[in-house]
Amino acid sequence: MFEASSVPEPNLGSARQTGVHPIRVGEQLDAGAMREIRRRMELRYFKWDAQVGDVMALAPAPLLMSSASWLKLATLAKRLFHETVAAEIELAGRPALYSRIGLPRAVARLMAELPPTEAAARVMRFDFHYTTDGWRISEVNSDVPGGFTEATNFTRLVAERVPRARPAGDPTQALVNGISRRTGERATILLPSAPGHMEDHQVVGHLATALRDRGFSARISAIHQLRWVG
Repeated sequence: MFEASSVPEPNLGSARQTGVHPIRVGEQLDAGAMREIRRRMELRYFKWDAQVGDVMALAPAPLLMSSASWLKLATLAKRLFHETVAAEIELAGRPALYSRIGLPRAVARLMAELPPTEAAARVMRFDFHYTTDGWRISEVNSDVPGGFTEATNFTRLVAERVPRARPAGDPTQALVNGISRRTGERATILLPSAPGHMEDHQVVGHLATALRDRGFSARISAIHQLRWVG
């Protein structure tokens, strides 16, 4: 996601109302630039699925929006984040609702017996779509969101080649900063990874490198290698 000062700020009503879309596709990067970006993403930034079959999975053209449009989305995401957390807290204190929402009995039993564990840093990813009725979300990944290396490194590498554009943010450093504020510097961080899922290994590999760069001792482990004692 990019924000560019050269992109005019539209009225953020629906596309049906204004006829103006807040996102536009920028000019396509040349083939040589894309080959270099892909090589760096694969070899340095843990993007191991840059090609799916015979098709490259990295878009050769940026999506551009104004900073005001991006601020609107960021504000909506923060509000939705707090709403989701409030719903979780409410649900934790009302076990009579567990069967109504189809919560598995084993999970319901654990929630009734154990208080929620506060996260060192919480991340959610809301999938926004601009429709004829304005901005809508299709889902929220409230537990294990991915896309960190793509949103951080791919966005930055493309932005370097697009005049008057800059990345909308750095989610990787935001997460590392959040962990650092809670644990202090040089803590040991364990990143569980699901065996057999390359997408999961990409995420934890990227995050482990970012944590080590900040002085943390970051280790990767499969879930079945962990044993809870006490």
